[in-house]
Amino acid sequence: MLRDTAPALAFIGAGIKLAAAGAEVNPGRIVTVGWMKGRSRLFAVSGPDQQTTAAATIAFNDKCDVVVATVTAEADLPRGTRQALQFLNSDPVLRWAQAELGSNGS
Repeated sequence: MLRDTAPALAFIGAGIKLAAAGAEVNPGRIVTVGWMKGRSRLFAVSGPDQQTTAAATIAFNDKCDVVVATVTAEADLPRGTRQALQFLNSDPVLRWAQAELGSNGS
């Protein structure tokens, strides 16, 4: 199963990094996206201005394929993460996943 989604934070943008070693804000939560299982985690990150803020990753897999979403929000990151999960569970995204991953849980 998915072990470490922190490397996905590198894709937020130039100069973004984990604020400190072990910067997870929480140990993560189990998530379900369609037929796929995964985990979401909140992290403390710092930007080019060295100001610490938060970001989240949502990672889930279908057999050997993995999808990782990165979430940032000006305020209320948990709400932003919930909204991202709603989007990831929407019909258009699940149809895309089924077409690209070639599976639907069977």
